[in-house]
Amino acid sequence: MIIVRAARRPAMYCVGLQWDQLEPKDLALYFDVCLWQLTRGMRWRIAATVLMGLLSAIVGVSRFVFLGSLLALVYRGAPARALLLPAAAVTAVVLFRAFLEHERTMVAHRTAARVQEVLRLKLYDKVTELGPA
Repeated sequence: MIIVRAARRPAMYCVGLQWDQLEPKDLALYFDVCLWQLTRGMRWRIAATVLMGLLSAIVGVSRFVFLGSLLALVYRGAPARALLLPAAAVTAVVLFRAFLEHERTMVAHRTAARVQEVLRLKLYDKVTELGPA
């Protein structure tokens, strides 16, 4: 069971709950509403990253299925020619999973960079609004 506890924060500072106020039995997932608001316009990228991770996990499991069938053929003493197609399948699945993991990581990094850019622009606007000390 996942318990989501949204952060209560002062409107101006957006600091969230203090960690010492949280009890481990009450907290399975910390969800900061302010951080979620910063992802507006980029949530589809976050969803795409999650889906790519799930697809990568499925491909990772299939990699073991293909590898298991290849090893079964080897232990049965199959001729080398019979091993070519399963070996090629294992290689293709390994390369496809590596590609998926790379793309997932790149999308996640680009999304994080965009969120940081929005946060920095808001911070800069606030600093210039306040003026010199």
